[in-house]
Amino acid sequence: MADISTYIEYFEKLAKEHKEIQHSPSAKHFFMMDINELLSAANSTAKYPAIVLLKMAGKTIDKKDDNPLVTFEGGFLVLDHCKNINDFPGELSIFQKTFLIGMQLVSRIAHDQRQPVPYSFKALPDFDPNSVRWEMIGPVFENHFGIIFRFPVTFILDLNFDHTKWNI
Repeated sequence: MADISTYIEYFEKLAKEHKEIQHSPSAKHFFMMDINELLSAANSTAKYPAIVLLKMAGKTIDKKDDNPLVTFEGGFLVLDHCKNINDFPGELSIFQKTFLIGMQLVSRIAHDQRQPVPYSFKALPDFDPNSVRWEMIGPVFENHFGIIFRFPVTFILDLNFDHTKWNI
């Protein structure tokens, strides 16, 4: 079963290991699902290109059978800052760069899934590169542009009632 903290840790690991991102405590290129964190850092501590995890939302699926599941839409945004407003060649360059970085992340996730004991399996147990959707965004914030990548994540859910968690 996947869990949210493993999901976040996995993407932070990818942000640290990617040569163009190289997230670290002193060079913040990774933001966890909170757009306010990015907005407060956008003009001071944020470094670009940056990876921003999207907020998750999902649903449970039981259908009264033996296989209860939870599904959510996972995803990330690869974002960069364009210094000059209306710099259309610069914007196009950012779109190209952020698309390539995003596809490199998709490729790495798929690679990690094929490993004998994949670390990514706990974070993204059923990742399928065929299900990845992407979309260009921008300008957002203060002349930022990039590509949003989205994909479904499904994992087994334990819906067994645990009476020790209740005062009944």
